[in-house]
Amino acid sequence: MKRKVKEGESVIIASKGKIPTKKMGVFYNPVMKHNRDISILLLYLMKRKDMNIALPLCGSGVRGIRFLKELPPKTIKNICFNDASPKTFLVLKENLRINQTEEKTEVSNKKADEFFSTSKEYFDYIDIDPFGSPVYFIANALRKLRNQGILALTSTDTSSLCGAYPRVCRRRYFAEPINNSLMYETGTRILIAAAQKEGARYGISLTPLFSYYKDHYIRIFLKAERGKKKTDTLLKEHQYLHFNKEQYELKISPLNNSERDFVAGPLWIGELFEKGLIKRLESILARHEEGKKLQKAIKEILTDIQLNRFLKRITEEKNTPPFYKDLHAVAKTYKTELKPIDKVITKLKEKGYFASRTHFLDTAIKTNAPTEEIIKVMKEKV
Repeated sequence: MKRKVKEGESVIIASKGKIPTKKMGVFYNPVMKHNRDISILLLYLMKRKDMNIALPLCGSGVRGIRFLKELPPKTIKNICFNDASPKTFLVLKENLRINQTEEKTEVSNKKADEFFSTSKEYFDYIDIDPFGSPVYFIANALRKLRNQGILALTSTDTSSLCGAYPRVCRRRYFAEPINNSLMYETGTRILIAAAQKEGARYGISLTPLFSYYKDHYIRIFLKAERGKKKTDTLLKEHQYLHFNKEQYELKISPLNNSERDFVAGPLWIGELFEKGLIKRLESILARHEEGKKLQKAIKEILTDIQLNRFLKRITEEKNTPPFYKDLHAVAKTYKTELKPIDKVITKLKEKGYFASRTHFLDTAIKTNAPTEEIIKVMKEKV
């Protein structure tokens, strides 16, 4: 049953629920609100102007409508809304009318691949948010993405990326997943590598700007740059994670040559976040905390306590090595008492190591300390 739903500064007509079905038609998932919040926040922090935006799987149109209503007016030149469903297309047009956002928009009723192949436009930002895996849409999207453009991908295909269905992961991403506490970061890095390999075919490098796992989906923002040299350099960052379960040791290798360890990859081992973007995120979080003036929509996004905490956790991860260590798993492996995570982090820092929490898993830390040092800290008397 369709009803009006409010999100941010937009009001849309849609069916509301946590699990989408074909019977629902135009579907609205409240769990994905943070996904859209973060998209708005990042585009705001990037301070780009006159962007030509494509939403090839736009559904109700809530993401694009919020872009138009909540980002500074000079940010957007035009948004192309597209959805393959005739019923969704009609509701989309009604949602644009209700929100008075018909200006700066084009709407079409095509399959995503047809949308890209027939569009005469080239885009500065393309957002692909399908049910399941985004890999099927990347190649056509890249043909329409401008140099220095941004490709945003959402994957709810975590069952394969996180190793519950390894054969599916091998078919879709040409990679070996891992199904343990490391799966959230390995899945994110497998998706990044898959997108980068698609880009490499066209001499396009895709550098991660912001990558995260949340609410059973993976979200990555990639900056596209044309040039074979940079593309070749990025591909050198595709390696394998070797995980020794008995000793809880992690090792990165360019080769999958271990019969003893659990192995995931090939996957991206480079940075998940652009340093400049994280620095601007830290600044705006501090401004909000200090009660300084912010644009209304941005202030509303940051007022969400859960999202604010999540974003702060991400800023703690800057300059961290790839992959985390789950302290619950370490304690179980070495049969030692589990100390409070913040105390373990403090002790490791006192010993000269880098240590922080990670957004991927509440019980894990990012650190350059070897496992034996973590064990020593966990055995020390408080």
